[in-house]
Amino acid sequence: MTSSTVLANLVHSIGSHTSDVNGVAFSSDGKLATCSADKTIRVWDTEDFTELSYSPLCGHTYYVHCCAFSPFSTLIASCSTDGKLILWDVKNGTKVAVLQHESQNSIRVCKFSPNSSYVVTGSDDEMLCLWDVSTKKLVRCFQGHESSVVACAFTPDSNFVVSGSTGGDLKVWDAKYGHGKFLAFVLECHDLGVTCCDFSPTFGSANCYSDDGSVHFLLATSGQDNLVKLWDFTAITGAGTAKVTAKFKLDKHTASVMGCDLMFDVVDPLAAVDKGSKVKQLDKWSVDEVCKWLEEIELSEYVDSFKDNHIDGTELLGLDQMVLQTSLGVSSLGHRNKILRARTDLSEKCAIQIKKESILLDGYTYERSAIKSWMDSGKNRSPMTNSILATKQLTPNRSLKMLIQRFKQH
Repeated sequence: MTSSTVLANLVHSIGSHTSDVNGVAFSSDGKLATCSADKTIRVWDTEDFTELSYSPLCGHTYYVHCCAFSPFSTLIASCSTDGKLILWDVKNGTKVAVLQHESQNSIRVCKFSPNSSYVVTGSDDEMLCLWDVSTKKLVRCFQGHESSVVACAFTPDSNFVVSGSTGGDLKVWDAKYGHGKFLAFVLECHDLGVTCCDFSPTFGSANCYSDDGSVHFLLATSGQDNLVKLWDFTAITGAGTAKVTAKFKLDKHTASVMGCDLMFDVVDPLAAVDKGSKVKQLDKWSVDEVCKWLEEIELSEYVDSFKDNHIDGTELLGLDQMVLQTSLGVSSLGHRNKILRARTDLSEKCAIQIKKESILLDGYTYERSAIKSWMDSGKNRSPMTNSILATKQLTPNRSLKMLIQRFKQH
């Protein structure tokens, strides 16, 4: 099948709501939440799509705009035209907290931080509010939009928030240190309004850390202009600065795009392109090919170390900051970042090719016997992300093995 062909099969239809369904959310443990203009949130088991005993959740008095599971699937957040953010206990469906903006205006969107510490809400009062999940208290408000805030997302490290408005602008805020003024903005992100925004959980700094606090993420936005846009997001934590740079524009929709969700990178992490433009699987590279690549990115001083440790294409895919520093002797933070960036750039040269032998990675490491048992039981979804697994092929995490062996030697 070609890279432009996508096959989808209807799994199940749910018709229990009595009005428009405005939002859906999956949990990490196989649940589905749906919210509607009928003022309710319904919760389902995705194994057989039976509705949980405590569903529907009734507490809002008007149209429910958005719902979201916390990363550990213990809470559901919902927000409504009634101006309320309600937190629900996933175990029994009881209300944990009812929160409101000071203006009590309609709340259009709510999102949990990846570390589960915070919830951010966007409202018709043109503000965002950051709430502490544990204390159920307001942490701070972000002001700067001049129209309703309808889209927001945390960066994968939970340190920044991006928000979009019906006016079409996009703004970046410091969620960790609370700088009052926005750190960056895109005045005309989408003509006629931003509808949604989301960060890739696997791109760039989402997979590796930096000692100097610098981060690089991939952001997607959608809008009323029929477009989906991808952006490079760069910042330094605590420095009070950030930058959002246009990367790609996806223009195949013929009407407003109401949502976007980045589950995996928009590139094949196992593919690379050589100078002759022939596709070669990166995990098939030899040690010599990896070393030649090091020379091409002007880091030939590490060739001997890579050879001594037999770093081939498979090992290259698993390298992170810690392995580079402790096992391969790359002491310079700048050089470590350069290697990881160059590896990402290498994979970006080849678009995703959806084939039978393609590997769908969920970005998590499991004990082999445990994950094999999970898949042998008939489950076809990731136990962490709930995404459908396109293949049951397992790839050894050799980098982690190297770290364990090195630790045991000391």
